[in-house]
Parts: sequence; structure tokens; C-alpha cells
Amino acid sequence: MVISYRRTAIAQCLLAGLALLATAACAPQERILSAEESASVLAYSEAKTSNMMEGLQSGDYTAFSRDFDDAMRTALPAEKFPAFRDDVRAKIGNLQTRTVDSVRQNGDFVAVVYAARFTANDHVTLRVVFRAAPPHQIGGLFYK
Repeated sequence: MVISYRRTAIAQCLLAGLALLATAACAPQERILSAEESASVLAYSEAKTSNMMEGLQSGDYTAFSRDFDDAMRTALPAEKFPAFRDDVRAKIGNLQTRTVDSVRQNGDFVAVVYAARFTANDHVTLRVVFRAAPPHQIGGLFYK
């Protein structure tokens, strides 16, 4: 009975592993965009990123969230903004400079990755995610 259980458990693990590999193989892969493709993305993303970061620094939620998609607006509504802003300022401070490191696409989303300098941390990776389709709304903001 123990041997049968072990064989069943091993078979289930192998099947789960194969399913995971199949799922990963079908998932879109992130790719770094060419210079020409990046320029096209930066033509719309830079102004939206600047507006969002200025709104974050000034405490203006309307400006901060102006270009959010529905999912982003739901994840970070106006009532959560003050706590989010305080957390960002406590961890990394205010944005001083940002330089584009890369532009990447994964499925329906495009991410602009910046090397950024904040008042409390000189080495921050800032990632702003946009929907690839017009009107190219912001779907994510990450920093580390």
C-alpha cells in the first residue's frame, strides 16, 4: 500500500510539473524592445510618468491617477493614496532624477524601467507598466 501511494504521489508530482511547464511555455515572454519600438513607447509614456510622479510628490491624487487603468484605480483609490504616499516617502523619499534603463513588453503590457535617484535612496529601480493598446493607461507602478 505504501509503494502504491508513493507511485501515485510521484505520478501526480510529475503531472503537475508537466502542466506547469506547459503553462509557462504558453505564457507570453517579456522581451526588451528595440530602440525604434522604445522610442514609440517613450513618446506616450514619459509625459504620463512625469505627471504621475509629480502628483505623487505634490500629494495631488487627481494628477497622480489621471492616466490609471481601472484595475490600477481600484487597487489604489483616493482614500489609500495618503498612506501609499507616506510609505513611498518614508522608504525612498522624493524623486530627484530618472533615466530610462529599458523598455520591455510582456503580452498586452509595456514596462518602462528607470534607474532612479530619490532623496532617501540613490539606487532605485522604478518600473511603470502601461497597457500596450491606446490610450496606453498605467497599469502598474513598482519600485525596488
